Amino acid sequence: MRITPALSLLLPLTLIAAAGCGVQNLPGNALADNRQDAIISPVALTGGLELNLASAAFQTQATSADVALLEFEVSSSVLSGPRVLTFDKNSLPADRRVKFKDLPPGDYSVKSLAKDAAGKTIGSKTATVSVAAGKTAVVQLSLKLVATEITNPNGHLYIDFEIVDGDIIVSPISEPSPFPSPSPTASASPDPLAGSLGLYNVTDKKLDNGFYQAKGTVYNSASSSLTGEIKAEFKEYKGIFVRRLEVVETKTLPLVIGSKKTCDFTLTSTEKADAVSVTVSVK
Repeated sequence: MRITPALSLLLPLTLIAAAGCGVQNLPGNALADNRQDAIISPVALTGGLELNLASAAFQTQATSADVALLEFEVSSSVLSGPRVLTFDKNSLPADRRVKFKDLPPGDYSVKSLAKDAAGKTIGSKTATVSVAAGKTAVVQLSLKLVATEITNPNGHLYIDFEIVDGDIIVSPISEPSPFPSPSPTASASPDPLAGSLGLYNVTDKKLDNGFYQAKGTVYNSASSSLTGEIKAEFKEYKGIFVRRLEVVETKTLPLVIGSKKTCDFTLTSTEKADAVSVTVSVK
């Protein structure tokens, strides 16, 4: 067919008009999908979860110094699998909040684990929480470590005492002797503060690598701050026919402790040992 110049001008306009009319004839579901993308935000379809560690510090029976890693896990039937966050104990967020974002709405199980340097779990806590779309659920956590087994079954008693001067009684002056004997030289009295530092809850154990460890607490019963040291003598069995303990290493720990205060300590040998004796002294 031959197209005349006038007809060639009308053809683009006809195509444009047809294209414009075609928008009105789109299927209804296609139009609805375009509107849905424009109105609903993906943020409104998911929620968040925060584990708040700031409300309570670690409550420890085992020492918190043994904690190396903290692991947090959330799981739910609405997830394809658990989500896990792991932190070094000293690299927790500054606000003490562990956050899981973009969680589908639903019921969640929350688990927190404390692990030592060997990866052994030494404390755990579980909780359940519901996450709503567009909102952040908050779980308060107080993680208590497992109990520490000690080998010393005995208890301890400490008496906090004060020395008070006695009453002064004036006695009559006796007649001087014509041949007086020389008075003995007085010996120096012991330092009354030397007995103010006491040890309690002292435990010791042999480690898997053969080294020996001693843990305990020092208490200052005096009414003033004291400077002293904790001394540990690590001993090993020697001899073939006659077994005897000999000191193989001595470790000292400087100590400055306030009035009526306690101080926890841990001393570990760098030599293989079978026993330890611990003493505390005032400088």
